[in-house]
Amino acid sequence: MSTTHKAKAPERTPIDLMDRVYGDGRVLITRASIESITYEVWAYASAEDAENDLNGEEVGESAELEAADVVFDTLQTDARWNSTRDPTGYNFRFTLPAARRPRGRMWHRVQIWLTPLGEDEAYPLVWIIHTTPLANS
Repeated sequence: MSTTHKAKAPERTPIDLMDRVYGDGRVLITRASIESITYEVWAYASAEDAENDLNGEEVGESAELEAADVVFDTLQTDARWNSTRDPTGYNFRFTLPAARRPRGRMWHRVQIWLTPLGEDEAYPLVWIIHTTPLANS
């Protein structure tokens, strides 16, 4: 159930990470269906290293998220979502803090691990973010 997304954003800015996430049987996840969520951020010198998870440096420490804060029980189609490209919507949204991408001219790999209720194994959502420098950086 792994999904990899690509994005581009300036350093030291928050970024919304959104996805439509399905669990077993292609059923949309809900807050009640998720036991735990953790995330980690890694910095890489190249896109290839970020995509292959090679030679990364962890940015901050692994942290937990509350399902009630990032999982929606109904699909959302607010202004943050590109409804022109995909009118269906998202049920997962996490705003990655600006401090997790402090430097530009690099790639960041964000791995979010969702553990379904009653299961031992988590599955990842992955974003590869090309972090660009702000002016005067």
